[in-house]
Amino acid sequence: MRASLKAELESRFKSIQENKNYLTATFLDPRFKSDYLGVLETEKARQIIMIGYIKNSYDESSSDSNRLSASSTPAKRVKEEETGSNFTREVHDTIWDCFNEVAKDNSSECRDQVKQNPIANEIDFFLKTPRINRNYDPYISWLSNLTL
Repeated sequence: MRASLKAELESRFKSIQENKNYLTATFLDPRFKSDYLGVLETEKARQIIMIGYIKNSYDESSSDSNRLSASSTPAKRVKEEETGSNFTREVHDTIWDCFNEVAKDNSSECRDQVKQNPIANEIDFFLKTPRINRNYDPYISWLSNLTL
């Protein structure tokens, strides 16, 4: 009886567990956080939030760059390109020296990005804070933890 009830509940609520909105809402609710999600669901919710942040950041930066490029004159853009180069070019003895330098630069940039990703840091901080009482209003919790 218990096994059949469990199987029936799992089959009925499986679609809820796969719903992105449900996962994100549960994950962000300070009353529940990741305590009621499995490891895979927690990671999926985290990825949904990170992807949403990246998409929003990209949309904002592309709209900012479109406004800047449309507002600057062609002569200014050429001068900025000529004088704004911060690259230093080195001559390498072999192609492998060049390869090693690029690989080293890329790996250090990836590590720096992981450490400096503000949304990942914010999620980690959120998960480290204790869950609030289930009767407490989550909006009040979010407002009290709001950082500008």
